[in-house]
Amino acid sequence: MLRRLLFLLWLQFVLSAELRCDIESFSAIGDGSTDNTLAIQTAIVTCSELDRPIYFPPNKIFLSGPLFLMNKTTLYLDQGTILQASRDIEVFNKTKVLSRCEGVPCLKYSSLINAYNISNIFILGPGIIDGSGSSWWPIKDQILFSSRPSLLNIYGSRNIEINGPTLRNSPMWTVHPIFCDDVRILNVSIQNPSSSPNTDGIDPESSTNVLIGNSYISVGDDCIAIKSGKRKEDILDQVLLPTENVTIFNMTFNGCHGAVSIGSELSGGIRNVKVTNSNILLARYVLRLKTQNGRGGQVENIHFQHATIKDTEKTLELTMFYFTRSQHAKTFVGEHTLFKNIMLEDFRFDIPDKSKWWSTLPTFPVTAQCEARSCSNLTLRNIDFGESKAHFQFSNIDGISLDNIHSSFNSFDLNTINVSRLSVGKILINSTDVQDFGEREYETDVIFDANVRNVLGVAVALGIAGLIGIIGVWMV
Repeated sequence: MLRRLLFLLWLQFVLSAELRCDIESFSAIGDGSTDNTLAIQTAIVTCSELDRPIYFPPNKIFLSGPLFLMNKTTLYLDQGTILQASRDIEVFNKTKVLSRCEGVPCLKYSSLINAYNISNIFILGPGIIDGSGSSWWPIKDQILFSSRPSLLNIYGSRNIEINGPTLRNSPMWTVHPIFCDDVRILNVSIQNPSSSPNTDGIDPESSTNVLIGNSYISVGDDCIAIKSGKRKEDILDQVLLPTENVTIFNMTFNGCHGAVSIGSELSGGIRNVKVTNSNILLARYVLRLKTQNGRGGQVENIHFQHATIKDTEKTLELTMFYFTRSQHAKTFVGEHTLFKNIMLEDFRFDIPDKSKWWSTLPTFPVTAQCEARSCSNLTLRNIDFGESKAHFQFSNIDGISLDNIHSSFNSFDLNTINVSRLSVGKILINSTDVQDFGEREYETDVIFDANVRNVLGVAVALGIAGLIGIIGVWMV
C-alpha cells in the first residue's frame, strides 16, 4: 500500500508539464498517417534514462511500428489518444523478438510494444493502444501461427504495471508476459472482435505474482489463459518454470471461449490461482482446464469463487485430450498432467431470455474427465444453477465434494466412472425444502439420470445407487 501511494505521488509530480516528455517535442505527429516509430523510440531511450514519463497528448492518433521499452519506461496515454500499429505488417518482420509460441521458445514478428529483460515498466492512462489486427487476421493461414505477434510481448521482466488503457485489435494474444515477476494489469479494457482468430486477452506464462483486476475483456478466444510452457523432447535445454500466485478479481467477461482457461501449455506447472468477483456475461466456458497427451506438469490450488454467470455453455471442463482428434493420440504415453485442489464456489446463474449456446433446455454442465487417477480433490460448493439443469459428469478422480447445489429445474444428473471418495452434501432441486444428504461418501460409482419431482426423489435415487454399488463390490 505504501509503495502504491508513493508511486501515485511520483506519477502526479512527474506528469507536470515541466517534467514529462511530450512525444510531440520529439517531432511525433498525431495525424494518424505519419510514421512516428523513430520519434517515439527516441523519446523512450532519452526519457527512460531520466526516469521521466513519455506523454501522449489527448485526442490524437500516433501511428508507429514496433517499440522497445527500456528500464524505467513509463508511457502515459491521455484521454482520446490512440497509439496505432502500422498496417504494414512487414514493418514488424524487420526485427524478430524472443517469445514463446504454443509453449516453446521461438523468434516471431515484433509486437507493437516489446519488453525484454527489463524492470519498472508502466503503461498508464485512459488512452487506446490499437494493434491494427484487421491487417493480420485475413492472412492468418499465410503466416505461421508461431510468427504472429502479440500486442504486448513482455519477456523476462519484473515490476510491470498496465493500468487504465484500452487495448484493442490485437494481431494475436493481447498481453503476453513470459518469465515475468510482479505483473499488475488493472483497470483495462481489452476488445478484440469475436471473429478475430486466437486473440486471447491476457496470457501469463511461466510468470509469478500476477495481479489482474477491475477490467473488461471481450475477445475472439480465451479471456484469460494461464500457461507455463510445453515439454518438447527435441529441445534439450528447455526451461520449464511454473506460473504461480495469480490473483484475478472484479472482472467482466463479455465474449470469449474460456473466461479463465488453464493450459493447454502447462508442463512447467500452475499453482495458486484465485479468481474472485467475476461477472460473466458471455463465455463458452467459465473455467476450462486443458492438457494433452504426455505434457506432464502439475496444476494445483485453483480457487474460483463469487461469480455471476449470464450465458455459458459449460460451467467447468477439465479435459486431458484438448485438441486431440485421433483415438491413437488418446493412448497415454509419457507423463500425465496432475490436477489437484480445484474449487468452484458461490456461483449464481442468471438465465437470459435468449442464449448463444442453448435453444431449449438450459444446461450448464460440470465435466471433469481425467485419466489414470491424475485428478484429486475437486470441490463444488454453493452453486445456484437457477432455472438450468444441474448436470455433473466425472471420471477417474480421487475425491469429489458436492455441497449446497441448487436448481429450480426438475432434473439432476450425476454420472461418475472410477471415482473414489465422492462426498455429496446438500442438494436442492425444484423445491423450497432442502434435503441434506449428510455428507455421505460413496466409494463406488454413482450413475443417476432422471427427472424428479422433489429433493427426496434425488436422495432416494442416489442412496439406492450407492447401495447397489456397495453390494456389487461386496459380491466381487
